[in-house]
Formats: sequence, structure tokens, C-alpha cells
Amino acid sequence: LINVPLVLLTYVIVDHRYAVLSATFAVVFSVVLLALDYVNLAPFEYHTTTGTSTILAPIAGGVISGFCYGMVMRRASTGGTDIVAAWVRKKYPEASFVWVIFCLNASVAALSFFVYGYRFEPVILCLIYCFLSSHVGDTMIKGFKEAVKFEIVTDKPEELSAELLKHMKHGVTEIPAVGGFTHSNKTLLICVVNRHQIVAFQRIIQQFPGSFAYLSSVKETMGNFAHIKR
Repeated sequence: LINVPLVLLTYVIVDHRYAVLSATFAVVFSVVLLALDYVNLAPFEYHTTTGTSTILAPIAGGVISGFCYGMVMRRASTGGTDIVAAWVRKKYPEASFVWVIFCLNASVAALSFFVYGYRFEPVILCLIYCFLSSHVGDTMIKGFKEAVKFEIVTDKPEELSAELLKHMKHGVTEIPAVGGFTHSNKTLLICVVNRHQIVAFQRIIQQFPGSFAYLSSVKETMGNFAHIKR
């Protein structure tokens, strides 16, 4: 019910599609919670030598929640403070969406100190949960955008470009270059590939012993970064 006015405001302030998807998640999440009341969850209970383990719940919950964050937040939000974070991101687009959510949730956790009988432990456990969910969610979101940029100095640009296009399925940019020591003509090849393609890239470079290559991390790719089909 609290999500209803938040979603309506998001529909006006942020984006129509974003609001509809966020409302869909909120409804599905609420229905699943209600359905779990009728499911026997006893097989998933954990036991320790003392009978309790307060630290395991926020760790496991934070990782699972962070995974859900990463899957959902590329298109929508999970409601509540996430919607408020979308408003903040709308006004300050340079702010990290996930860490804005963490700050909001951490503030709520800090205020809960007065709710839980002035006890620090529940607040700290909640902060652990918030941090893990934000960290895992942020890693998930960046994992879809991060890439690796290779820059290769070579005197066999045509052969090397052909191999890169054939196996990497990503485009190659050629820039004329001159060796500072030998003053011979070279070519600088620039190729941005997915992170899991690093080993395959290294195998290709080994076929051209006269070439020199180095890599750097790319935080985010924009535009046409799709694989070349032919």
C-alpha cells in the first residue's frame, strides 16, 4: 500500500515504463510473501551448536537480495526506498543508484535503534545486510556493462585484425603509428571485448610474437557493443 503513492509519483516524475515495472515487482513480491505462509520452509532451517546464528541471516539474505537487485534494477526498482532513490537519481544522474539506496536503507536502520529497545546488535546486522545487498547488486549491474580494452602495436594489422574479428566477434579500430625507437611504421589496434574473452585474446596474441599488447578495464560500454554475427 505504501508503494502505491510512490509508484504514482514515479509515473509522473521519473518514467512511465519504470513505474509500471516497479509496481509489477511490488505486487509479485507481496503475493510471493503471502504464498510463503502456506509453504513448509522447515527443510531450509539452519542449526548451530548453540542453536542460534544471528550473523548468517543478514549475510545470506544480503547476498540473495543483492543478486535480485542486480537482475531487477537494470529495468525497474523493488519499491520502497528504491523508488525514492530513483527520484534522487533523476535529479542527480551522476550518483550511484545502488549506493543511494544503501544510504537510504542505512538511515532507516539507524533510526530502528530507537525501535529495538536501544539495542545496537539489530542495527548492525541490518547494516551488514544493506551493505552486502548493495555491494552484490552493484557488482551485478556493473558486470553487465564492464569490458576490457586491448591496445596492440603490431606490424601485421591485417592478419591480426582478421583473427580478432573471427574469434572475438567484436570490431577492431586501426590507427597508424610510428615506433619511437626504430622509427618504423606500425599500426595500433584497439579492440574492446567482454571480460570472459581475455584468455581467448591472449591465445591470439601469442600467434603474433612481434606484437605488443596491453589491456585496461572499461567501466561501462555505450552504443553498439553487440557481437558481430558475420
